[in-house]
Amino acid sequence: MTCASCGRTNREASRFCVSCGKSLAPCCPACGRESEPDARFCGGCGGALAATPAARTADDAAARKVVTIVFADLVGSTALHERLDVESARRLMDRYYQTLHAAVTAHGGTIVKLLGDGVMVAFGVPRVTEDDAIRAVRAAVAMQHAFRALARDQAAALGEIGLRVAVNTGEVVVSGEHDDVVGDPVNVAARLQQEAQDGDVLLGEATRRLVSDLVTLEPFGTLALKGRTETVAAYRVVSLDRPAGAPALAFVGRDDELRRITAVYDAAVTARAARLVVILGSPGLGKSRLIGEFARRLADGATVMAARCDATVGATFAPLAEALRALLSLDDVAGGDVVRAAIESRMPDDAPDRARIATGVAALLAGAPAIPEETFFVVRRFLAALAAGQPVVLEIDDLQWAELLLLDLVKHLVQWSTDVPLLVLVAARPELRDTRSSLATSGGLVADVVILAGLDAGAATRLAANAIGADELPAAVAGRVLATSEGNPLFVGELVRMLVHDGALKREGDRWTTGVELATLEMPPTIHALLAARIERLRPEERTVLERAAVVGRSFSRTAVAHLLPREVTDLDARLEALRRSELIEPDTGWFIGEPAFKFHHGLIRDAAYRRVLKGTRAELHGRFADWLESRVGESVEHDETMGWHLEQAHQHLRELGPIDAHGRAIGERAARYLAAAGRRALERDDLPLAASLLGRALDRLDAADPARADLALDWCEALLTAGDVGPAAAAVAELARFTAGSERLRAWHTCFAGQLAALTDPASLRATADAVATAASTLASLADAAGEAKAHAVHAIALARLGEVGACEAALDRALAAARRAGDRRRANAVLAGAPIAALWGPSPVTRASGRCLDVVRVLRITQGAPAVEAVALRCQAVLEALRGRAEAARRMIAASRHLVEELGITQRLLEADVFAGLIELLEGNAVAAERSLRPAYDGLRHHGLGIDAAQAAALLGRALLAQDRAADAETLSHESEALAGDDLKAAIAWRGVRAEALARRGEHTEAVAFARAAVAIAAATDALLDHADARLALAAALRAAGKSSDADAEEARAIALWEAKGATLLAERARRDGGDHEPAAHAPADRTEPARPVNAGYERTPRPPTPLASAPCSPPATPTGSSPS
Repeated sequence: MTCASCGRTNREASRFCVSCGKSLAPCCPACGRESEPDARFCGGCGGALAATPAARTADDAAARKVVTIVFADLVGSTALHERLDVESARRLMDRYYQTLHAAVTAHGGTIVKLLGDGVMVAFGVPRVTEDDAIRAVRAAVAMQHAFRALARDQAAALGEIGLRVAVNTGEVVVSGEHDDVVGDPVNVAARLQQEAQDGDVLLGEATRRLVSDLVTLEPFGTLALKGRTETVAAYRVVSLDRPAGAPALAFVGRDDELRRITAVYDAAVTARAARLVVILGSPGLGKSRLIGEFARRLADGATVMAARCDATVGATFAPLAEALRALLSLDDVAGGDVVRAAIESRMPDDAPDRARIATGVAALLAGAPAIPEETFFVVRRFLAALAAGQPVVLEIDDLQWAELLLLDLVKHLVQWSTDVPLLVLVAARPELRDTRSSLATSGGLVADVVILAGLDAGAATRLAANAIGADELPAAVAGRVLATSEGNPLFVGELVRMLVHDGALKREGDRWTTGVELATLEMPPTIHALLAARIERLRPEERTVLERAAVVGRSFSRTAVAHLLPREVTDLDARLEALRRSELIEPDTGWFIGEPAFKFHHGLIRDAAYRRVLKGTRAELHGRFADWLESRVGESVEHDETMGWHLEQAHQHLRELGPIDAHGRAIGERAARYLAAAGRRALERDDLPLAASLLGRALDRLDAADPARADLALDWCEALLTAGDVGPAAAAVAELARFTAGSERLRAWHTCFAGQLAALTDPASLRATADAVATAASTLASLADAAGEAKAHAVHAIALARLGEVGACEAALDRALAAARRAGDRRRANAVLAGAPIAALWGPSPVTRASGRCLDVVRVLRITQGAPAVEAVALRCQAVLEALRGRAEAARRMIAASRHLVEELGITQRLLEADVFAGLIELLEGNAVAAERSLRPAYDGLRHHGLGIDAAQAAALLGRALLAQDRAADAETLSHESEALAGDDLKAAIAWRGVRAEALARRGEHTEAVAFARAAVAIAAATDALLDHADARLALAAALRAAGKSSDADAEEARAIALWEAKGATLLAERARRDGGDHEPAAHAPADRTEPARPVNAGYERTPRPPTPLASAPCSPPATPTGSSPS
């Protein structure tokens, strides 16, 4: 007979499962009544009974599970055996094994092996539960306590013998009917035990992460375990007490639910009647937190009893007994007289049936309750006695684990309690609908059913920040946590804490920052334990269906799953409906290959189900699904990415399992073809992050010597460098270099990509880069590779712009555009178009003409096929041009529109550049605080992503914002950071010297300040970048005025104003006149272009503030649809 709870096969005569202890009699899903084993219909209500589950299938016989292993072994047992007679030693060892066995089974563990004097115990075998780790730790401590008691009792025989225990958690394979456990976590647990000292309980890192909020630990050290290449962190259990300051999540986003519960409670108190409220929700949605918050707000206004049902404890009334013990302040060893006195103390002296109630409740607490009718009576009357003083709230959490009699007791209390202000508040998972559907529906005995859903974005964001005591989190972190958690409060808290633990989220001063790219988040072990336990409790056929659906993906169809199921699994529709009722899956709004789709209720449920499947089985199933999909969709390219993903997974699992054979290589090549095709289409439509991902993954599926890698590497370089993703771009450029030996064309393309990478990351090589790509352009032109020629001219334009040669940059852009059009390459032509607004903004073109060029680009794109990334560049340049004319609101609208476009594209570098431009606009408007809010994260992000030149410009601009806030010392620090990053980039070189000059002037270092300012002017005077030149002149004027040289300062201010007027920057010209007095036009104060640059490395601090010049902002023309920042 197969257990409906855990799937274990039992003898036909068994009444209870030998694995989990649950009754083997079939239960009616409608009324809950048990029936005879062969019954087909319920004897209570006549309803049809569920079919008996099939025996465990071969598929289900082996699975990957996260289990917790406990190893215990004696210290000094060799001397013991040498000293004692074999019969005495046997009797003593029998006592030892019995002692440990009792401690293990009391906490739900399974003794897997006896190894000499050692014992191996598994928690999670045969069935995973969410609290395996903490039960294992408690069992380990209990083993030590029990052994010490045995050692005291047998001191003469045992002598100096001791016990060492270790606990470790990890993923293993559990296989066969005997639940054999195989995996590295077993070996680590055994080795940890050998490192422990007598009396210790040591934990591995994974176990620590699961229990650190529940027990008190201390570091034991980082251990080099025998046979392992990696060290292992170990922790010693200090006590089973919860550590001080254990975090508790804030109560957010549940005010409506709390009001509904409070309304029912108020009605119960007013009517002096019993009311029942049921809270339903999937794990982690905050059922327990909601109950706890309701009780907290009642404070002393009610008597609250809190019970919790346990999936691993089968005693019917145990949850109620624990609640009564807590209410009466009784421990587990309180004697009968003490218990009875405590019970009677809570009842009025004249309470009817006082003695009978006390006797019945005492029996319940002793674990020997009377017959059900009597137990129901005494519990109801005891609660009525308690309610004589004030209202009573009986809370029962995890009611889905309750035995049927306890559910009947709940109904009895609500139905028969009269003239009693009683609220029964229960919380359960959706599975309650299957065991007692009458308790999961409003009406009748149930006053209200509160169904919990995920938190909205605002509440989840507040909760995420609260989890680590922050006011707010970095936007990238908050967004990723929200996307992964889908509003589940428990998942939100655990994800944020995991990021802190792993060092991905760090506190720097008064704010939190992230130092890694959060493309995906791993599932925290606490969440995996919760979801794995939930999946483990499914009937075997339902679990198999869920696992096959997980192979298909987050969304799936009935037909797709049916194709992957073993023949033993039948009645698929019933299995899907059971999974839907359990809120593991739900109907999707879309379609899946032409039929209605389902989806997992939460993405992490899909991940947990998938992790159970053996890798070999995963590979086979992914391959089967790809074949099925190919047969359904034929040559349709819209499914290339899905096909490629499934074949990629099959190939990856085969690679992980061992040497790849010819069949595995064929799967990899097939995956590469689909991924590459999808990646190239993504590149064509400027979906750069997706293109880079698909092309890189395609490359990874091919053998190192496969010649198809060359063209793939070329496209991968294009996608990565277009997106400004310089970290992986370096690897892509190096990969392309492997194929250049026999190809002049590939060598020239490699020069282009290496030059583009250098222009973003290596400012010291800008001149060499410009020369190299100019040569590459000639080579590619001679080879009639027009697309390559366009690429070379575009990269040449970037280098020239960085060098301050804006006019030459514009000429290079013209050549690039002509070549791209000859090649018929619309994407590349659009990329070149993006350089025109940047050159117009920073070059000599007046504001009105530059503005016209920006708007022309936008119009051309909108009347053709469009290119959102290019339009975003034109809009942000136009925004600055509007600000230069004093049109602040128009500028802000345009920068917001530009940012919206790049947000939709998901290109990190472009988002950071948009923030730099937003900060520049605020600086132009005199709002330095708002400017810093945009510039600070932009600078941090650019540095983190390795975009050194853009970071240098952002640092100088941020320094300007700090100077405007009288924070000269911080500004000076930023000028040094900018200097370190700037290299040959003239825009940054001008800007950081101007910031340094003002910072030095403010602390009286006038000679050095003037020297730095003159150096900035000398650099700027050699360029045609009018705005930068004007900035340098104004910085020099400020330094001269601070040094007391007013006439010289006036002349420099006049030259700055003349330059701004030539550019049409009326806002800056008028502000300079207002702050420094009227000056003659440029004709009377010609710009001096002959001052020599002087090497200066001087000191630092404060002096009065000159007018704020326009600082640097990223400005290189893009070499692709969005490009890098201009110079």
